[in-house]
Amino acid sequence: MGIRDYLEEELDEKIEDRIDVLRTQRDELNVQMHLASMELRDEWDKLEHKWAHYSDRVRELNAALEPTMGDIHSSLAMLGDELSEGYKKIKNALR
Repeated sequence: MGIRDYLEEELDEKIEDRIDVLRTQRDELNVQMHLASMELRDEWDKLEHKWAHYSDRVRELNAALEPTMGDIHSSLAMLGDELSEGYKKIKNALR
C-alpha cells in the first residue's frame, strides 16, 4: 500500500469514525425527541440543519482532496527520500 492509499484510508477512517459516533448520538436522541419539550425540539431542528451541513462538508472535503492526493503523495515521498538519505549519511558517519 502506498502512502497515498494510507493517507486516504486514515482520513476516511477518522471521518467515518466521527460520523459513526455522531450518527449514533443522533439516532439515540431522535428516538427520544417525541417526549421532548418544544425548546428541545427547536434545538434539535437547529442541530439537524448543522448535521446536514456537516454531512455536505464531509462529501465536499472528500471530493476536494481527491485531485490533490497525488501532489501530497509526491511531496511526502520526496521528504521521505530526503530523510532516508540523511539517516543513511549519519549512520555511515557513525561507523
